[in-house]
Amino acid sequence: MYHQEVRWLSRGNLAHFPNLKEVDRTQSTAAEKGTEYAQIITDRQEEFRRRFKDFHSSEDAITLFAQPFSVRADTVPEELQMQLIKFQCDSWLKQKFDKVPLNEFYKFVIGEISGDQNTCSEDALALRKHIHLWADI
Repeated sequence: MYHQEVRWLSRGNLAHFPNLKEVDRTQSTAAEKGTEYAQIITDRQEEFRRRFKDFHSSEDAITLFAQPFSVRADTVPEELQMQLIKFQCDSWLKQKFDKVPLNEFYKFVIGEISGDQNTCSEDALALRKHIHLWADI
């Protein structure tokens, strides 16, 4: 949809840009402006891709970190699969995940809230370690 809208702009078609239609009514050069705006949008899109290309390579690790209970175990590295399955089967952790913000959940998982590492399961610690290592790859 985005690419098509830029193409429409470059052709001077303002059908999907109501604010620019208003400009068109007040200025006679709106068709020329459409081409100019299309180029600006295309340039911004390329800049966005360039700046955030690193996120694409880390997308799986980010998803695992942000949504650990919805990631399929067969999509993560083999050395992480068993810890992830055990982690996902822990209904108490799932309830905690659903109730608190992500940063608080991970503080809890690594035992930072109470300062006691014994409050954290071995599987949760192993999962955290693997997520960290995987994100560095």
